[in-house]
Amino acid sequence: MACGEFEVILAEVLQRADLPLTAQQHLSECLECAAALDDFEAIADSVRHLPPLDEPVPDLWPQIRDVLRREGVIHADGRDCAPAPKLVK
Repeated sequence: MACGEFEVILAEVLQRADLPLTAQQHLSECLECAAALDDFEAIADSVRHLPPLDEPVPDLWPQIRDVLRREGVIHADGRDCAPAPKLVK
């Protein structure tokens, strides 16, 4: 398995135990992907331990959408302007 294939699977599977056997084997052979997964797990663990918010988070989508429109990533109607970059090493 190539690192790019592993990244696609990792984007869909949130638990190490749920990774397919081929992805788990890749982890045992690829220090970069194993380190990336370790980082994701550490971040997720940190988020789980955050205190609850006193106030709801503001809706950030309008600001993000405006930036994406200005940068030509999406059209005014939300359609993609350009394909998303592929995650490959």
